[in-house]
Amino acid sequence: MPGPLSIKYVNLHPTITFEQSSSLTGGQTQLGIDTWSVMPGDKLKKDGGEEQVVISETLLAAVANGDTWIMLGWMNPSTGYQFGVRINVPVQVLMMGHQPYYEVASGYDASPAWAKTVSNPAFPYTITAPDKERISILVSPTAHHTSLEIVATIQPKA
Repeated sequence: MPGPLSIKYVNLHPTITFEQSSSLTGGQTQLGIDTWSVMPGDKLKKDGGEEQVVISETLLAAVANGDTWIMLGWMNPSTGYQFGVRINVPVQVLMMGHQPYYEVASGYDASPAWAKTVSNPAFPYTITAPDKERISILVSPTAHHTSLEIVATIQPKA
């Protein structure tokens, strides 16, 4: 059975609480196939705060699925720096086809561009923020053929 799609952030920074980025948060599901099961709050609190978004799939997803995506991003309210992770689900019929993959975006633009940074969705990636942000974001995926779960850990940088 198809698994969940999820993006979870863990904020280990001791002093920065991030605000949800409206330009890097959202998604598209398919009626009867995908359902939003967990929605994130508006703030990712400092010092161990966690927020996530989860889409669960019904049994119909085993027949056909795809054209689904979710994204979750955050912004440093002091500097305007934004970062996010997006999961894309290519069309699969009878659980055959390409597996879900992730992209990342970051920057000071109003809508930073998405980039596919790894060739295999099971590979981790570190979003390297500019030095003045004092953070790095480690994107750790758990990838299967029909599911993708991401944990993005925000760590302080000296």
